[in-house]
Amino acid sequence: MNIKHTEQDKLTDINTLSVAFTRSGVQSHSGILYLNPEGEAKLLHLENNRTLTKESPNSDFVWLHVNLPDIVKNLICLHCDIISENSQGKILYDIDPTGITFDIDGVFTQKVPHTGLTCGTFILAVFRDVGIELINQNHWPIRENDIKWQKMIVNLFSRYLEPNSNELINKKIDDKLILRFRPEEVVSSATLKNMPNTFSSIKEPSENLLKFYEELNSKS
Repeated sequence: MNIKHTEQDKLTDINTLSVAFTRSGVQSHSGILYLNPEGEAKLLHLENNRTLTKESPNSDFVWLHVNLPDIVKNLICLHCDIISENSQGKILYDIDPTGITFDIDGVFTQKVPHTGLTCGTFILAVFRDVGIELINQNHWPIRENDIKWQKMIVNLFSRYLEPNSNELINKKIDDKLILRFRPEEVVSSATLKNMPNTFSSIKEPSENLLKFYEELNSKS
């Protein structure tokens, strides 16, 4: 796992397409670092409800090169740029990504009510649209900390939800129907060879990513 950061690498050294990671306290965050059609490095990430941000890369993030053929990386870059133009203000933040896609024009499409994306499932959806499944969901664990996080997010974003949808989502959590893919797990999955990757193959790289970021920030 070759993790890039600004002290030793130029911020534009993204190999056409990379995945980006940062952390604040106990909360991780992820995004996509890509070259737009003008050859400029852009960071695309879902920050909040209806808040898709495209900006110049910054030193808060570390990044890792995506392990895909150049032709696929170029396609994802183009898809990212179209999404950034046509889904601004449209992407709902939600823990249940069921049926979420972006159409050929990059428009956020919600096929199932009471659904949306997190920063991590945003990346999964973008890659899936071009035929790349990053994660194999079979045997993905239900972790107590993830359930607590999901309930916190439902309560935090309840003001954005349709009437009674937070009760529906809480029932899904209680029934253990919603899996959580942590940002560090999504980012790590894009760097590995055997896509879609299982939890067992992602676990160690994602822990190494967290450790690297924590050690990097302890030195700053």
